[in-house]
Amino acid sequence: MVTLIIVAGIFLLLLIIGAIFGGDDDTADADYEPDEKVSNTENSLEKENQQVPAVSAHDKTIDKLMKKNELLSAELAFSQKSYKQLKTIVNNIQKQYEKSLTDKFFLESNIESMKNIIDSQQKTIEEKSTEQDDDLQFLRHTIKNMILETSIRLDDVKEYLENKNFETASNIINEIHEETRNSILILDTLLYDAGMIINICNEIDLAKRYLSLRHVANYKLMEDAIDHNNYYYFTPCLPTAISMNLIENAIKYGDRSHPDFLYIEYMIADDTFTLYVRNRLNKAGKKEIGTHHGIGINNVCARLQNMYSPTAFSLETNSDDNYYYTHLKIKLN
Repeated sequence: MVTLIIVAGIFLLLLIIGAIFGGDDDTADADYEPDEKVSNTENSLEKENQQVPAVSAHDKTIDKLMKKNELLSAELAFSQKSYKQLKTIVNNIQKQYEKSLTDKFFLESNIESMKNIIDSQQKTIEEKSTEQDDDLQFLRHTIKNMILETSIRLDDVKEYLENKNFETASNIINEIHEETRNSILILDTLLYDAGMIINICNEIDLAKRYLSLRHVANYKLMEDAIDHNNYYYFTPCLPTAISMNLIENAIKYGDRSHPDFLYIEYMIADDTFTLYVRNRLNKAGKKEIGTHHGIGINNVCARLQNMYSPTAFSLETNSDDNYYYTHLKIKLN
């Protein structure tokens, strides 16, 4: 019995000892487990840290490629725009070149055409001058010289064409065209009007054309005092180009550069026609006018004497320090 109790006691003691030492192992295992977890966590973080730079570099490469792509797209868009602009410029140059060829051909054709007209005018004046010996010869001679000047201007236009200055050439040709038209109309009147009598309306138009043909800028022409319903306004009653004689006289002796160079006024009251001309004198003009009348005034007198009785007209001239005055009156009935 005692033996049994001793054995039981020993067994119980062994259990107690085992429990004590077994608890330490569990504690040790428990203490060790956190350390292992920490180690595992550190390894995991290390792996993550090794992977993060790789991902970041990849993203940066993608960003660079995207930016480069955007830049290339922008450059491509700019290049396409530049190409379109360049193409437009080239097309415009091509059109201008084609137009310049057309303009050159057109202007050269006009020059040749005008030269033919001018040559014809010159020949006509020379032929008619031998047939007609009258007081209008000086006007024909004046226009003949002007036509010669026009021909010289046409030669100058060729230089503008050679320099491709088509706008200037075109402007000059238009001026010459207008001059040629005026000279033809005046010459038709001076050369082919057998009766040499003209109505007041056409006489005023003739004077305006002559002023334009002579490039007179500083003048004032008044016709407000003329009644267009007057019988003589459309009925031939005046010596043809009587105004042109007086205008040419003013041009010859007047100061064309002065703003108040020339004043012309036409009037008609019942059957009395009045023409008043005043021109600013230059220094040379004062001396010549002081000694004798100009050729224009002498021709006017001669024509009036041939057409009217001495009591049907009056022609008065006078001058002062600044102006020369001409006052013509004609009783038409």
